[in-house]
Amino acid sequence: MLILLLVSLLGVESPPAQSAIPAKSSANDPEKMICRRFAVTGSLVSSYKTCKTRREWDNEHAALRATGPASDSCRNSGNGGPC
Repeated sequence: MLILLLVSLLGVESPPAQSAIPAKSSANDPEKMICRRFAVTGSLVSSYKTCKTRREWDNEHAALRATGPASDSCRNSGNGGPC
């Protein structure tokens, strides 16, 4: 009993308790919800917000990259490309 009193008076702290569940990195969590705001074309004020998981955003970006540069509308028209 006396030892506990002396330890508490000296300010010796016990080591912090370790969590049984490891902390998951939220930066790489594929199920983290991410919301993005997009401006409505032709409006200076109006916009809309779309929320998707990181996995859904990544899948959408991969699908856009897979279509290649042929989908760039009139971007290649100066180089003899279709418009």
